[in-house]
Amino acid sequence: MAQFVSQRDVDFFDGLNSELIDSIIDTKINVFKVSLHDTEVNLYGESMSKVFFPGVTVGCLITPEDSAVEMAEYGSDIDQAASFAFHRKTLQTQNLYLEIGDIIEWNSGYYEVNNIIENQFISGQTTHSHSILCTTHLTRKSKLKLEQIRSGGTLANI
Repeated sequence: MAQFVSQRDVDFFDGLNSELIDSIIDTKINVFKVSLHDTEVNLYGESMSKVFFPGVTVGCLITPEDSAVEMAEYGSDIDQAASFAFHRKTLQTQNLYLEIGDIIEWNSGYYEVNNIIENQFISGQTTHSHSILCTTHLTRKSKLKLEQIRSGGTLANI
């Protein structure tokens, strides 16, 4: 352990950050984990659609980037990246382990986790990992099938 940082100091930092994220900032998101048992895969281990567990609500800090619209021959597509910073102790109390491919619901959009960064340490000690940062990109709602996007009848019913 570092010479000037005790376990009491680490507990104090954890308490402050938990209160700041969960009570003062109070930004809640939903995390959806892939259900590997229920997702059907082909011979190559690929899947056309994923099945997700119900969402878990957790507080975090969000840093969105500006969105960009790309025009293609099939229509427009919106691209946006965002970073979600989680307090490690909060995730541990909710028994939530983030992985690449998880889905985060925020601001009426779904963000797929690209990368997970876990290198913010208190006093530089690797035993005191403090936060988890997820870099994400906006994904299509129709790709995930977490909610019903379109509904309608046939041409005969119109």
